[in-house]
Amino acid sequence: MRGGFHLHINFVILVGRHGGLGRNFLDFPLDQTYPELFEKQVRATPHAIAVQFRDKQLTYEELNRRANLLAGRLRSLGVGPDIPVAICVDRGLEMAIGLLGILKAGGAYVPLDPAYPKERLAFMIEDAKVQVLLTQKQLFENLPKHEAQVLCLDDAESDNPKSRPPGPRPPAPGPNDLAYVIYTSGSTGKPKGVAMPHGPLSNLIAWQLRNTTAGRSAKTLQFSPLSFDVSFQEMFSTWSGGGELVMISDELRRDTAALLGHLNKHAVERIFLPFVALQQL
Repeated sequence: MRGGFHLHINFVILVGRHGGLGRNFLDFPLDQTYPELFEKQVRATPHAIAVQFRDKQLTYEELNRRANLLAGRLRSLGVGPDIPVAICVDRGLEMAIGLLGILKAGGAYVPLDPAYPKERLAFMIEDAKVQVLLTQKQLFENLPKHEAQVLCLDDAESDNPKSRPPGPRPPAPGPNDLAYVIYTSGSTGKPKGVAMPHGPLSNLIAWQLRNTTAGRSAKTLQFSPLSFDVSFQEMFSTWSGGGELVMISDELRRDTAALLGHLNKHAVERIFLPFVALQQL
């Protein structure tokens, strides 16, 4: 194409029927959790770029450090295995830190889309029995009334080592403990929370890494909303393979022409897209 356009993208289609995956069954550690997978990669590539958003980026070592600080603060609020922690943030580096911090604390993340109506957010917070809510100051007015403890990712203490509380660390999550609870659209009735333990999540990530055609360390676009389960495949498979996650704003996500230019500019190699978005692109 004129202008030196050399974008190469692997479009990943996940087939849910048993027959589509049957010949790809693989052994994987049955006691593995995602924080362990991530920390293994941190040790292997501490100085590689883990995530970038606009003109900011974090290496694996930096992302791990900031997630550990947040995990300490969450544990001081009582977060541990199977404790649901809601996360309502804008797209950006804080989203990556927040997710990893929740998982490292042992909790299960419950994504709340800031664009959802307050009534839906209130239902999800109550139904999931959320005890702690991670958010940002600019989103306070979007949140409904609730009883959860609030922790801001953009306050002055978020990156302060002294903010990590002393005391014993609670038990680490096991493969049967929850990693996340994601709510359905509710188009056929009330939204329902779908709960995913660490074991099946680690299984899927291991399968993706062994079957990817883009390479384990492929630079990957973070396109899906956090409330869509494909988002964890974008993020966690990238960070388990030593790749770089390219995050984008909501505005760029909705502008197909600008998105295509962004993919080329940042040499993105892998994207996960629903069919409608693929048609537009």
